[in-house]
Amino acid sequence: MLAPFSLTPVLDINGKPIRTAVLQVFEAGTTTPAVLYKQANYANGTEHLNPIPVNGAAILPVMYGAGAFKFRALSSPGGPIVWEADGVTLTDPPAAGDAGGGENTDVAKTGDIKQRYDTGTHPGWVRGNGRTLGNAASGATERAAADTQALFLHLWTVDDSLVIVGGRGQSAQQDFDASKQITLPNMAGRLLAGLDGMGAPASGSYGVQNWNSGGSATRLGSTAGGWSASISVANMPAHDHPFSVTVAAGGAFTYNGNTSNVSPSHIHGIPVASQLLQGGTLPFFIPFNGPIDQAPALISTSENPTTHQHPFSVSVGDHSHNVTATLGQTGSGTAFGIANALMLVTTYIKL
Repeated sequence: MLAPFSLTPVLDINGKPIRTAVLQVFEAGTTTPAVLYKQANYANGTEHLNPIPVNGAAILPVMYGAGAFKFRALSSPGGPIVWEADGVTLTDPPAAGDAGGGENTDVAKTGDIKQRYDTGTHPGWVRGNGRTLGNAASGATERAAADTQALFLHLWTVDDSLVIVGGRGQSAQQDFDASKQITLPNMAGRLLAGLDGMGAPASGSYGVQNWNSGGSATRLGSTAGGWSASISVANMPAHDHPFSVTVAAGGAFTYNGNTSNVSPSHIHGIPVASQLLQGGTLPFFIPFNGPIDQAPALISTSENPTTHQHPFSVSVGDHSHNVTATLGQTGSGTAFGIANALMLVTTYIKL
């Protein structure tokens, strides 16, 4: 909507034109600079300087805008106040279909964030891409223009972690006037989330979280997390790995053989029992060294007058073996994605 005081002169108390006068424009009730435009479509590049100078006849130019404003006329840049009007509301922003594309700034204030299905620049907004902004002489990489003043001052004030190229001075206005650049918040690849508390007591909503250097759950602009994660042994819950081995009974064998040669004359023992040995049996002999005719009943013994061998047989029946084993390590430790389904757009910040 056409702003009041458009095409009006700035006069002194005697009604004489003040040809050095300028008009400062702020957000209503504040000293935060606001933007007015030279054209009704609010096209990018048509922003007025702030303060707005009068022409040679001390007349203010045509001004357009939307929102609530405070106007302050000065006799010269930095001079005394001639008059002031606060709480002036412009409620008729251009429609989105107007030539050049309009923007309803009545519902968007400096520092507001929106996401738009777009990739390029957008009138009245800058992208939150970590590049810089500043005045027209600053050489800023995202936007260098007079209309960046309000956002420059806002960001400088609310987030002292943002880098000021050339170093942070004593005030935001001083740094802006010195053509310094401020680094925009870098929202690329990040989802926006609310501060813990936001004016209420912090609730510990984020639990155990690793924040960027100097960041915390209650500090504006803090960042944390990523799009992939690796799990270490320390992050895994205590658990067991079941392991079972079954070995079927088997392995029975019999070994037959002969003793080595023994001397011709000796006494044979008398087998009277069997002894269990690993599932098999071996004869158990009771030695008998008395006369043959005195050997125990039912068993006979004799002397063998020649060198000879004694055949023997050892048998072991089916049996089992206990198995002890250690499971080998597996896995590569490769990070895995943790993002939900996404669609990418551009995040903008209001000038």
